[in-house]
Amino acid sequence: AHAVAEQKHNVCGTEVHASLFYSSLQKALTGEKPTLTDKISTKVNLPVSEELLRFFETNERCRKQLESDTKLFHAKVLIDSTAAADQLILEMDVNKESLAALQIAPTWEAKATKEVQSFLSGYDTAELTAEKDVWTRVENECNGLVTLETALSYRELNSKVVIAGVKEEVRVVSDKIRTLLKNTAVEVEVERNTIEVAIKLDCRETFDLIKERVESKLGQVSLSHDDKQHLVSLKGLKDQVHSVEMLIRQAQKNIITHQLKLSSHLIHFLKSLDLKKFERDYFLPSHIPAVLLNRQDFFGILVEKENLKRAEDKISEVLKEEFIPLSPSRTDETWTHYFRNLQDEIESFQKAHDIRITQSDVQVTICGFSSVVADVTGKVRRYLDNKEPTTENVPLKSVREVEFVDSCLNLSELPELKRLGAAALAYRTSDSPCLKITAAKDNIKDAVRVVRQQLTSIVVESHKYCKAGEAKVLEKHEANVKTKAKEMQCSLYLSLQHVVKSSPKSFTHKIGNFMTLSITEGDLHHFSADALTCPMNGNLAFSNPVAQRFLKFGGDKITEVCKTQQKEQQSLLPGDVVLSGAGKLSAGTLVYAVLPQKGQRLDSHYLQSAVHNALLKAEGKGCASIALPAIGCESFGFSVKDSCMALRAAVLQFCSDRQNSPKNITQISIVDSDEKIVE
Repeated sequence: AHAVAEQKHNVCGTEVHASLFYSSLQKALTGEKPTLTDKISTKVNLPVSEELLRFFETNERCRKQLESDTKLFHAKVLIDSTAAADQLILEMDVNKESLAALQIAPTWEAKATKEVQSFLSGYDTAELTAEKDVWTRVENECNGLVTLETALSYRELNSKVVIAGVKEEVRVVSDKIRTLLKNTAVEVEVERNTIEVAIKLDCRETFDLIKERVESKLGQVSLSHDDKQHLVSLKGLKDQVHSVEMLIRQAQKNIITHQLKLSSHLIHFLKSLDLKKFERDYFLPSHIPAVLLNRQDFFGILVEKENLKRAEDKISEVLKEEFIPLSPSRTDETWTHYFRNLQDEIESFQKAHDIRITQSDVQVTICGFSSVVADVTGKVRRYLDNKEPTTENVPLKSVREVEFVDSCLNLSELPELKRLGAAALAYRTSDSPCLKITAAKDNIKDAVRVVRQQLTSIVVESHKYCKAGEAKVLEKHEANVKTKAKEMQCSLYLSLQHVVKSSPKSFTHKIGNFMTLSITEGDLHHFSADALTCPMNGNLAFSNPVAQRFLKFGGDKITEVCKTQQKEQQSLLPGDVVLSGAGKLSAGTLVYAVLPQKGQRLDSHYLQSAVHNALLKAEGKGCASIALPAIGCESFGFSVKDSCMALRAAVLQFCSDRQNSPKNITQISIVDSDEKIVE
């Protein structure tokens, strides 16, 4: 081929030049400089965002990955984030004059562009809007969310947070930062709009009334009161605070302090009452927002203007004042005696707080709650009209019957008794429950007859509910059942009755001449003895059923010794015993006996020792009698037979020991509520 190319050829008068052809290049190389090399593209500019350029410029790992990938298609990357144009520059990394450049030139630009764009598709940027105040607050927290494959920056000019990096990482980080910015923006907005307003009030009572009016409309506004300076403080968002402030100022203008136009007697009576209770009992049910003011210089009411008349009317309805004139002829010794008895009667029937009665030379003043005033006034007027009232007792069967008559029959309102001018008062004493019927002497018999006739209609019935769960349901709904009964003019009482068992079994055995051993069916915690024995574990915890029943009926007093031992971290061993006060139990001394668990080494020996030591402790305490449970049964795992053997051995050992020692104990009782265990 070289020889042919070097020779000169002439074909039919035409000179023909031969050149070497390279199949790999699909080119014929003549040895002269190619004329097409100037047209070969060796540089490509790819548009890339400034943030992504800066990311590759600062992130060495991702930049090296880009550079490594571009080398595969004979290119090198030039990154300059400070350049005017946001571009990524690719340059061919082979000599433009080389054969390699000639070989790769036709496809290099397209291939380089495609490969780099493919690489860049795995990266992305995200922009989030954030005010400077918001960004300043969360900048450190946001920086903490940035990963190795992401970068974070803030453009103050347009208030943008920019995240650049690997696409998936950018998505995750931007979601977290977006949530953080959103929450912080809300906080900043709340802080910008949060204000505090103080409103001066007259007194604490004014605040209570205003609070009752506006409390349901506060929303997110906080309301507080300074008792010393009488200032109401509102704190919250501007619009909400202004709205609540307007409500308070409007309510403040509407509330007035009004001096009650009452007599000195009524004011004195009111001052003696619990004013808060009066408001609850009479203003609250009638939906009258008002407060009674007991000031040094005046007695008044704090109330809204539109409710002033309602409040005054309610006071006039609840309270009453009567003046009964006295003439000299009526104020003799008989009157003085009657007046004293009347005052004693008021005290005995616990109505002293409901009425105030005073006497001057010219009149009797009676003031208080209307119903009581009317009753007492009637009595006084009847006496002063020369119809001296007399009282006769109508006995009732029980205090419950008295309560029923008083709450349901309302005898004083009977037309017959009103016609007779009689009054009936319930007298609740357990020894002699009765109704005291007061009327004029000539009417007392008729009044008693009318009352007795009414009492004949009273029926008392008892019903037992013995089925499973019935008693618990009735106990749970006791209030509802009683209310329903009252609606039907009945009084209802619930009482829990325990089933009476047959006589408890008891077995007695004489040991020698002075000792008696009894095995008795019953409750140990209710048993009467000088000393009672309570089984315990080493920690003196009330964890077994017998100990728990002792705690329930003996009270916290019996735990003091246990708490002292636990505080001093003194763990007792099986067989040890500790003396304690008996609290509310029917004994003088409580003996805590530490028992072993069944299966423990030497368990039978320790069980016997616990009983024996308990007997010795009670003997040393001077006790004449001691009661023990079926020791070791239930939670300690011993059988009834094990318990029986341990008790028998311990009692015999104790009797043997006592031959040469003082003999205090003469009665030992084994008590258990289980009939089978007793047998």
